[in-house]
Amino acid sequence: MSEPTLGCFISSHGFGHASRSLAVLAELQALVPTIRFEICTRVPYWFLAENIDPRCFTHHDVDVDVGLVQKNPFQHDLSATLDRLNDFLPLSKPAVGSMAVALRTKGCRAILCDISVLGIAVANAIGVPSVLLENFTWDWMYEEYLDEMPAFSDSIESFRSIYAQADLHLQTEPVSNPIDGALSIPPISRRFRVSREKTRSSLDVLPGENLILLTTGGIRGSYGMLDRLRERSEVHFLLSGSSETLQRDDNLIHLPHRSGHHHPDLVRAADALVGKAGYGTVAEVRAAGIPFAHVLRDSFRESPVLGDYLEQHVQGFRLSDSEFSCGSWMDRLDELLSYPRNGNESENGACLVASRILPLLQ
Repeated sequence: MSEPTLGCFISSHGFGHASRSLAVLAELQALVPTIRFEICTRVPYWFLAENIDPRCFTHHDVDVDVGLVQKNPFQHDLSATLDRLNDFLPLSKPAVGSMAVALRTKGCRAILCDISVLGIAVANAIGVPSVLLENFTWDWMYEEYLDEMPAFSDSIESFRSIYAQADLHLQTEPVSNPIDGALSIPPISRRFRVSREKTRSSLDVLPGENLILLTTGGIRGSYGMLDRLRERSEVHFLLSGSSETLQRDDNLIHLPHRSGHHHPDLVRAADALVGKAGYGTVAEVRAAGIPFAHVLRDSFRESPVLGDYLEQHVQGFRLSDSEFSCGSWMDRLDELLSYPRNGNESENGACLVASRILPLLQ
């Protein structure tokens, strides 16, 4: 099989969808080194290139869905979301047609969608199989807001009808809304690349010292608890996405999102993680086996599902966004550090998804 090409439409709502899809693409690259990807997403090029060989893909910087418009990492704007949905739907023939022409010209044999309805529509226009990869879909998510904003109903019906057209439906644990006929997949996370010890050494953290990773996910946020962190001068705190460049301030390490470090390696290097619980972070914490003091977004339908999964599979405890922001969780830092590590890297659904996609490319 020479140079098979897979189209990929990836939601840019945070980095979780991209992390999941890129984990699958990396497995496909390992299986078929000649494979090419046509990746359609607003996720920045640098994030894609850090996770798969940049020689193997073309980045199409286009809107492939709306998701939820975020005010900050923990709050969304429903009115702004509806405005954008009204511009996005119904999918116009020119929008679908232009992408179909581009991907047909590239010889795409199938299209992976996480969780973009545009990708399914384009696959239908080209006449190639579509693969829907999700742990929730936007129609299911928007149902949560119907009582508050009934205007979501039209978008829900549009999304639901398009999702139903996918040729292969894969649901990754923790699954929010199990669908008859869909294949359930173990959690998907990106593979670790370097040892825990090597990552810690690159951050100047000694073997016997504690390292806490703070994150607000792929959506940039601020850390308002720096004075509380400085109280524990013997502990290193790694603040992901807190600056444009790597900066050290006593026991604080400020790290940009584009840090040169593979994020799963940072997770494994840490002794605990504190911050926002999104799909990608939950999957990586599960694989690394570190404890997690987690914030679940209010009025976000996925949150109880992630919370139940964390309670069953990950050590740690829940925080409110205000507890996270003010740093009151520091009073429980010793408790967080007392939990044992319990990694489960072998249970990674990326290989299984790759094995399901591969026959569609032959």
